[in-house]
Amino acid sequence: MRCVTWLGEEGLVLNVGLCNVSVELIKRARAVVAIATVQSEYSLYHRKPERDGLLQYCWDEGMAFLPTCALGGLKARRGERSLSADFPALCRIASRKGVSEYACV
Repeated sequence: MRCVTWLGEEGLVLNVGLCNVSVELIKRARAVVAIATVQSEYSLYHRKPERDGLLQYCWDEGMAFLPTCALGGLKARRGERSLSADFPALCRIASRKGVSEYACV
């Protein structure tokens, strides 16, 4: 992180983001450099960022949270997951709105 700090001081990096980290690791990184964004897997299937406090921490500290795999990730792409089959309430909402279940996510 000290290298990233130096890059920022030299004007070569404007913002720093982290990927797949815990709240504790973010705190450690923030002791060295300002963190603008955090990216992590987050979807209806994977809610860990909610449970472990990552989303709330990002919100409280003014950091953007960038979810990955919002539509189910590779398992959905391979047909191993289906929003319509796994979340029927989502389909009902989508139907009422006249959009696909993916648009509701």
